Amino acid sequence: LTGEDLGRPEIILSWSSRSGPVENIPQHQVKLHSNGTVLELAFAPCNVTEGCGVSLPSTRVDIAVPFDFVAVRGYFLEYSLNADDLADDCRGGARQTQWDEPNPARSYFTELGTGMSAEGLDCERVGPEGDEGRETVEACKQACRENYFCNLINYRESARNCDLRYCLNASSPELWDNPDVNVHALIEANDTDELLDPTHDGYVMFGAPNASGWGGIVYGGCQAGREVPTSGVWITIPETAVPRTSTLRWQVAQSRHREIMAIGEIFLELLQPIAEEHTIVEPAASKMVTMAPDRLEIVASTAIYKGSLAVWDARGFDIPSGRYEEYKLRSVFSFTVRAPFLQDADRMRIVESNDVAACGDAYSSVATLKVQGPTDGKRNMGGSSYSTWDGFAAMQPGSYRVCFCGGFGECCNVDGAYATELLSFVVAGASSDHYAVCEVSLKNWPLSEIKTCLIDGFRGVGTQSGDMLMLQTGDFCGTATSPIPGLPNNGVMTSRAPAARDLAGVHQGGTWFRFENENLPDDPGIFDPAPVMTDGFIAKLCWCSKLSNCNPNIPTDFTILAGFMTIVRLETDMNVTCFMRGPCSGDVQLASAKPMTAGDQLVVKAGTRPLTRLGGCTGEVVPGVGPLLDGYSGRLTTSADGLTGTYDLGQAASITTGEYRLCWCQASTRPCNYPEDFNFDVGRLTLAAANYVWPLCTLQDVIFTAWREWQTFDDCCCNYNEAGAVGCKDETSYTYKLCREYPLR
Repeated sequence: LTGEDLGRPEIILSWSSRSGPVENIPQHQVKLHSNGTVLELAFAPCNVTEGCGVSLPSTRVDIAVPFDFVAVRGYFLEYSLNADDLADDCRGGARQTQWDEPNPARSYFTELGTGMSAEGLDCERVGPEGDEGRETVEACKQACRENYFCNLINYRESARNCDLRYCLNASSPELWDNPDVNVHALIEANDTDELLDPTHDGYVMFGAPNASGWGGIVYGGCQAGREVPTSGVWITIPETAVPRTSTLRWQVAQSRHREIMAIGEIFLELLQPIAEEHTIVEPAASKMVTMAPDRLEIVASTAIYKGSLAVWDARGFDIPSGRYEEYKLRSVFSFTVRAPFLQDADRMRIVESNDVAACGDAYSSVATLKVQGPTDGKRNMGGSSYSTWDGFAAMQPGSYRVCFCGGFGECCNVDGAYATELLSFVVAGASSDHYAVCEVSLKNWPLSEIKTCLIDGFRGVGTQSGDMLMLQTGDFCGTATSPIPGLPNNGVMTSRAPAARDLAGVHQGGTWFRFENENLPDDPGIFDPAPVMTDGFIAKLCWCSKLSNCNPNIPTDFTILAGFMTIVRLETDMNVTCFMRGPCSGDVQLASAKPMTAGDQLVVKAGTRPLTRLGGCTGEVVPGVGPLLDGYSGRLTTSADGLTGTYDLGQAASITTGEYRLCWCQASTRPCNYPEDFNFDVGRLTLAAANYVWPLCTLQDVIFTAWREWQTFDDCCCNYNEAGAVGCKDETSYTYKLCREYPLR
């Protein structure tokens, strides 16, 4: 397919566009030779002087050919038509992977690789819980957008799975070979690569979408780079499979009104299908079956194939059933099966139990990507009576099955061929999205002064008593060189089922952790809370299963991220007093309130001072105060010297006088979307009626009696007014400057 072909009447060009900003009208042009040959396709999406960076417009051409094709290869030349403002072909260092991104100028997903995944130390897993996002890749992307931390997904189409990740640099994470998985990055306008040069929002896309206009992206941009020269850049298209289609497409987006991109010198080869395969279901010719005399096989004749034989491998009856094993996370394991008539042609697949209820069901032939190792399913060693498979490691916790396909005439390429279960196994592991808060104990005696630091409701797979959590502050779990000083037991909590004297309720082993000391040698098996007496800080929760037998003194043994814990040291309560219909804010000395920092937030709740700060904020949110009058403060801001933090509480408008509780959430590092997220009581808010309101007090006939000790600006101004002075009526006076030194009402 060349420019000459594009000029033929049977080839139809259809233009469409996304307009972007209001009043923008994308433009396009087709340059023809006198013989009808298409010499150039020109795209000018942005045509408003102020530019289109906020809402990126695009122009596309769909080229319909009179036949179907399934692959494309070739080349074309792309070049700028305006030397004064060169067009662009790259966004954020990552190529485009969707034709219709809702707002591609500021947020978009890009496919970083097929047959690959990002599961290294630079990409921590952040979800999802359960089956969220598994249905389609679009559902997985939506789950990522709704997850506060997610900026990358690993999506598997067969045995569908959605894996959400937070990567240090989503545009260029460390990628690993992983068949049947595609990795997509969520690129935001504030990401590092996007901030390098935000004016270069343009890109060029080429592909062959299906009949619905989706998929088939062959070229997503970035081969030519930013500021494509007028001399052009050749774009080479290697042979690439596309969904069966009869449509080619170019799509161009630019952000400035003088950026015009052209496509010319087109030479493409479209590969048409010449043969296709079909799978059918056909009844047998008779109900008679035959057992082979020298092997475990069952044979029946077929009807549609004129009596040809269909063969079933029956060796599964001699393979022991009910075998169950447990393997360690990220540790190499092997297994051996003993049965007659085993051979090198046999195959096995490791699948997830949640995806495959029984071997032979759908997806039994598709190995999970959560277990790394040889992908062909061949045994490593064996004879006719045994087979051994070696070199596997489970990279994520879960329950798994090993499904077997015999090699006697089987192709081992369909789910039903893997109908025999060799064994099932579990790999213990922790969910990675836990968040816990503990309070520092300022005294270690008596026991009533010790603030209990615990985690309950811990989630994972195969968790049990004896599992351990270690607090670490390294870049990743397992990279710290020594334990955090000052924490009980080197920062390690060991799980157990709590006893009645712990007053913790009923919890299974593996779900309940606490900093505690065993009363040895007097009362073995009896544990008391151990005080945390450090500064306030944020630490990673690094998990180790009982099976791994980690050394509690060696941080490198604890490599599994289970979430984060915030240790709060608040030496004095906040005590904020505000007056009705006046400005309200609360100050805190950051040196004695760690780790409070810029971005944290308070909410005002009803109630009295709780017995414990943590978990004591159980009252209802009180509206009528705050910048939005919804009970929530503004984000904490810090003074120029970094010593004082201020929470803006707006103005006390439609709220009654009285005492309320101030409840804190670490909004600087985590989402604080719900009232229950604000579960740490930091002090009291007193709302008082204002005795003096300036300048309303000037309208009252009040007799001067004495000079008061002023509390507010209004109090000071009203007192001078009572004395008959001009006072604050003259804003240039000494009196006004004096009164301004006091807080507003």
